[in-house]
This record gives sequence, C-alpha cells and structure tokens, in this order.
Amino acid sequence: MIQHYLAFRAQVSGQATAVVTADRQMSFAVLMERVRAVSAHLRQLNLPAGSLVVTYIADKALDWVLTLAIHHEGLLS
Repeated sequence: MIQHYLAFRAQVSGQATAVVTADRQMSFAVLMERVRAVSAHLRQLNLPAGSLVVTYIADKALDWVLTLAIHHEGLLS
C-alpha cells in the first residue's frame, strides 16, 4: 500500500521532496506527520471502514494529505 511506501521513504529519506505544488514543497517526513495527524482526527469521527468521504480542497497539497489519510483509515475517497 502507498502508506507503507510513504512510511518507508519518511524513515530512510525523510528530507527528500514528496509533494510539489506551485507554492510549496513537502518532504516525506512532513507528509507522513500530517497524514498521521489527519488520520487521527478521522479516527475520532468513528466512520465505518469503507465509508465514502468526498472532499474538495483548493489547496492541492492539503487535498493530497487528506486523501492519503482517508485511505490510511480504510475509507474511500
């Protein structure tokens, strides 16, 4: 799964660039930190695995973090 790959990359090359948008860059370490934080918040919502979560976020880096967290929690986007 992509979460395993990201966790691996965050561990072995955390400062390497993972996400690039027009106005920012995010390293693998920062990406994983943010995905874990959003995942924890999603877990508090007690959504059943397989639930559909629809998002629209103009900030593409944030949208990617949320999408990864959704998948990390076994939800669908």
